[in-house]
Amino acid sequence: MDGNDINKKDIKSLFESAMKLYQLPEKDGANKLLRQIAEMSINTDSVDELYYKGMSHTYLGWETTKSIQCFKKILQIGTTNCNIIYNIGDILYKKNDTYNANKFFENILETETRDITILFETGKYLLKIQNSLRALDCFDKVLYLTENIIKLHTMASQLEKINENNIRYEYYNKILDLQDNNVEDKYCKGNAAYCLYRDSLAVKYFKEVAEIENQNILILLDTANKLCILKKFDVAYKCLQKIPNLSNLNMKNLCSVTKLFYILNKPNQTVKCIEKILVLQTNDLISLYDLAEFLSRNRILYATKLCTKILSIKKSKYSTTEKYMKVLCAINLNDPKTENYFNDVINDDIKDIYNFFLLNNIAHSFLSLNKHDYALICFEKITSFNDTNNNQNAEFLIKKAISLKVLGEKQNAIDYFNKILKLNLNVGEINLLYDAGLQLSGLDNKTAEKFFKKISQLYINNLNIDQLYFKGMSEYFLHKKDEAKKYIQKIDVQSLKDIKTLLDIGIVMFNLGSSNFAKNCFNKLIQSKPSSKLDYINIGTAYKYLMDFKNFEKKELENNFSKNYWEAVVDNKEFTFQFNIISPFLYDFFNKNNNDNKKKTNENTNKIYHYTGITALKGILDNEEFWVTKSDFLNDPSETSYISKVLENLDIKRYIKNKKDFINDFEKEVKEEKKDVYILSMSTDKDSLPMWKNYSNDDGYNIKVDKNKFKNSFVNPNTYILGKVIYIDNEENNKNNKQYKLIKHLITSIYKSGKTYQKENDNLTNPLIKKAVFSHIRLISLFVKHSGYEYEHEYRYVFIPQFWLNNKLCENNDRNNVQRTYNYNALVNYYCNFKTNGKGLIPYITVPIFNLANSDEPVIEEIRFSPTLDKDVAIPGLENYFKLKGLTNINVEPSSIPFRNI
Repeated sequence: MDGNDINKKDIKSLFESAMKLYQLPEKDGANKLLRQIAEMSINTDSVDELYYKGMSHTYLGWETTKSIQCFKKILQIGTTNCNIIYNIGDILYKKNDTYNANKFFENILETETRDITILFETGKYLLKIQNSLRALDCFDKVLYLTENIIKLHTMASQLEKINENNIRYEYYNKILDLQDNNVEDKYCKGNAAYCLYRDSLAVKYFKEVAEIENQNILILLDTANKLCILKKFDVAYKCLQKIPNLSNLNMKNLCSVTKLFYILNKPNQTVKCIEKILVLQTNDLISLYDLAEFLSRNRILYATKLCTKILSIKKSKYSTTEKYMKVLCAINLNDPKTENYFNDVINDDIKDIYNFFLLNNIAHSFLSLNKHDYALICFEKITSFNDTNNNQNAEFLIKKAISLKVLGEKQNAIDYFNKILKLNLNVGEINLLYDAGLQLSGLDNKTAEKFFKKISQLYINNLNIDQLYFKGMSEYFLHKKDEAKKYIQKIDVQSLKDIKTLLDIGIVMFNLGSSNFAKNCFNKLIQSKPSSKLDYINIGTAYKYLMDFKNFEKKELENNFSKNYWEAVVDNKEFTFQFNIISPFLYDFFNKNNNDNKKKTNENTNKIYHYTGITALKGILDNEEFWVTKSDFLNDPSETSYISKVLENLDIKRYIKNKKDFINDFEKEVKEEKKDVYILSMSTDKDSLPMWKNYSNDDGYNIKVDKNKFKNSFVNPNTYILGKVIYIDNEENNKNNKQYKLIKHLITSIYKSGKTYQKENDNLTNPLIKKAVFSHIRLISLFVKHSGYEYEHEYRYVFIPQFWLNNKLCENNDRNNVQRTYNYNALVNYYCNFKTNGKGLIPYITVPIFNLANSDEPVIEEIRFSPTLDKDVAIPGLENYFKLKGLTNINVEPSSIPFRNI
């Protein structure tokens, strides 16, 4: 057929046939037809023929100027066919020609069309092009033209997705003004009232929905969900009862029903739904993961089963989101293939994930895998989410606040926590209030206290374990001892399965003097089966507390303590700082060392002293935090390295054949795995002239604290190790003294215990035992110093922040050419800073302390000042400062050392 003989009908049918072939998809056949149209001669006064020829050129990517010429000619001729105008605008926008697309979209308004769908979609496009005035004209026209409640509701939902709330609220208000004719209308009106925060009106319409026989599953589910949020649980349950047959629901809806039954405290229906889900064939990973995450706190067994089901699902192709979900499930199950799942997803772009809460889970899971750069990308994306629709969502706000905190944006993080305080949260959100309080501790202690006070004022259900836990812990942080005991004692320890909860309440009750209750918690805890690194650490911590109880059968306990350590080593193949915290060998080492020092000096080691200057003292009291110096910058240049010289004189031939090779291997490993170490130095000597001279410039102060109170006031109790420093004179004739024997006993105990456990588990190899020995030596090296420093009588706290890569820049440094340093340590509330000492910059971290000074029972008991200071100035100066700060329970004492400045 010759192009000159072609007519309008033929062009239209060819183009429509090409579009159908594109959808099949048969791109080659479609392009063949489009080429025929593009090569035809057309009537340049025909809008239709210009449209089809221009669209053909556009789809083929031929000579863009020719397609633009066709489209511009249409504008010149003029047309009232808004479908043609809209389609041209749509295709031009997708080809990034926003200038010409805008002309066509604006022209739609000139057609006086009453097609509300085209008007609405045109408005959305005009917003994208940033032509907001004409976009508003489109939306206003739609609002004027339609009185269809369902259409208005659908459009309002779309406006929510693009954050156009002012227009959306106008649509909702119009919905409420219209007459409802059926259950769908009533649902739309209820949701409109809900979105406008007119709760009582929303409840009225939702109740009407619940009363009508309604077969629309989605309406029933969403109505029940919103009624739960509005605390109308009876009506919500009535909605669920109207769902005709649960077994016929798809996976997404069945998971939604399960969550609602759980919220409504219907355990039988919840379990029935979960068991149905576990046996159903499905590829819906997203719904399964969402339910597993929802159940993970209190229904751990079922959450675990759901994670197992997710990992068992095989699909030919997974979305980016589904791949990440499999990684998260593998981590939760401690699956040995976790690294494989991660490698499968590593090249997928995190930017493709738009689920805020999933991103948060992925970020923290990456941290657990030491994939810090990937975690940062997640945290950065989390902080970019728009707040407009989430200012009333406490869970959104807290996760965004934590992300900002991780990225080092402290003030922004605090601002978000303050937004949560302004919400009218009730006992149903007690867990969010508690999490916010904990996250703020050390960041902004005063605001943290407000969260705990808010929890303290809530009326709780005394049969709800979670509520008792959050209430009791909050009272404890507020130093209301009797109230804390009252709530925690109501918890049935034997029914508790959550390892972290058992440890928390055990430690708190131990600190409050309820030894029997604490012992029950710890005994229950050590019977738990660990499923993660954190579980091993928590169980090991429980063993340490049980070892401290008197009149306790210790031999079996010691064996089980050791077994937990070796199982952690075998399962995780790691020798992290946290694993050393739970080591029975370190526990024994520090116990023996502290007891030996008590016998030798007859000193009260429960009272320890921190020597400092007046500027640092004011900073400590003002901010309730200590500045902890990096070990490389302390006064002893042999800090952490002196241990190698000590090893040379140790007699450990039974387990180490070649001592020289052993020491070389140890030093090589230390060099390869160098960690940033920060040390807070205290002294058991309350009034030492050399200490005044060395550490407070002759005009300083020392801070007296109770060691146990101090230990219990750390915001992050599992991020440090404390102990008395060992002073060793590294001479040949001193190698049989107690200090040498103590170190020898540590090394031989690890070898002996490891060899014993090897008989039970052949996965504990000799190289693993050797690495365990090295990790212990590395740690005790932080507590071994030359005997020349023995006058310090030092008692030190060692911090090795877990997530510290402070000097490592994000690998993707081309983003705006900005190099940024990220504080991973923010997850444990430690922030790196630098101070000066007149000779250079000294790196340090700030370690926050609960109730250091500003409470009825402050950790600081006394402040003593140097003998070089005038007491007539020092005492009133401190007393006036204390009065201004409201500190009434701290004594001030002068040094008792006679001294004259000459």
